[in-house]
Amino acid sequence: MNGLDFSKMVRFGRPADQHLLPHERALLACARPDPADARRELGHALRSPDNISRSLTGINWGLLVAKSIRHGLILQLALYLRDYRSDPLAPPAIAARVESLYEGSAFRTEVLLREAARLIRALDGAGIPVILLKGPALAQTVYPDWRHRPFADIDLLVDPAQCEAAGRVAAAIGYRSDSVESLQARAHQCWSFSGSEDIATSAVAPEFDAAIDSAAIARHCHRIAVEIHWTLLRDGFGCAREHDHESVFRTSRMIHFPEGAPARVLSPEAALVHLAQHAVQHAWTRLLFAQDISLVIQRSDGGIDWDSALSLAHSFGVSSALRGGLIFVHRELGVPVPAEAMESRQSLPIGREAWAPHGSVRSPPDAVEAKSERSTPTAVVGWSRHRLSPAYVLRADDAPGHEIVIRRWLMARAPWIRPSILLRWLIPTGEIVRDQYGVRGRFRRALFYPYRMLRLVRITIGVLIRLIGTI
Repeated sequence: MNGLDFSKMVRFGRPADQHLLPHERALLACARPDPADARRELGHALRSPDNISRSLTGINWGLLVAKSIRHGLILQLALYLRDYRSDPLAPPAIAARVESLYEGSAFRTEVLLREAARLIRALDGAGIPVILLKGPALAQTVYPDWRHRPFADIDLLVDPAQCEAAGRVAAAIGYRSDSVESLQARAHQCWSFSGSEDIATSAVAPEFDAAIDSAAIARHCHRIAVEIHWTLLRDGFGCAREHDHESVFRTSRMIHFPEGAPARVLSPEAALVHLAQHAVQHAWTRLLFAQDISLVIQRSDGGIDWDSALSLAHSFGVSSALRGGLIFVHRELGVPVPAEAMESRQSLPIGREAWAPHGSVRSPPDAVEAKSERSTPTAVVGWSRHRLSPAYVLRADDAPGHEIVIRRWLMARAPWIRPSILLRWLIPTGEIVRDQYGVRGRFRRALFYPYRMLRLVRITIGVLIRLIGTI
């Protein structure tokens, strides 16, 4: 198949999953791309000996729902819990709340897809080619039903030379700019539109997420957010890197919205590379990333041209990100991936070994398997190499901000990403200060930077003390 021997499958050793709690095993089951596998694994998680011995107390249902929301898998949980409507394992109140979240999310998705179609029609009318990215595109291409993929905003890709013109088109149909930085510094422009329909209240669960309050719901209930990107490549703080746009647009494919309007989406190979790089950019803090990658591999029309995918990742300088994602979905979610795609050495960073979730990429497959089975997932953050395991992904959303930055640094082996991550961490831009730290206003921002430098010194001393203590 495209020069790769698909029959040769390397079964990379998987970490022992006894480290996962019952609700984590259930969540990992929901991420499986095959519904039959997902239902079987979820049944095992719900009826594991630990759960049965403690009746309904085996699974922390509140934590399962909260985690499924954070990891973008609440819709899958709702679908599979329908099988347990008459089963005492699933509390009726939880099942009913999850089902209501499914309905609310489906309504939000419908509204956002309708608005995406309106915006794309306006851009097409202005002669601006555009590609639909991420959630809105995946919902209509690789998910069994467009209601099964949650997303909260609309992502579009345009040519860099036409990004400003695309912004003017958005403004002409009622959008306002939310960007506070120059286009050269960021990978996208942010726009928002106040719609007539409430798309947030029924799609969120404040009782399971302390970060959501009535004020936050009021701010977002009618807000439709759009990001107009001019690049697919970003570091951990959203800063841009150029790449070849001509090949991306040339290989894009045409789809149709539920209402019939046409739109372009990335080719399966470009989508696969983009999703893997996006997961590393966000330090693999959501299990949804793995599900997206899995479904692109298994449900893309015509399958994946693996030679093209590897070549594109090499040209983008993100081969280690792609390889890490492929190994994870193959090992943990049972997705068939050619061995050569997971072992590819052609695009390793020059002079350095690529970030390898399990062992060295230069080790033979048997050695990799033997080594990984003897080891346990690395959970402590320091300057050691991380292993991308289910526990690592499922608990990443609980990590403090500085730990996430260190994780991004460790995963970002590409030389163009690391200096940018370090610079943005030490001296965050105004948009980062506003969006990630909630600091608004010039006076507060002026106080923020001295405080941040003192905090960074304290964090650095703490990390050094921890490091010295392990020597």
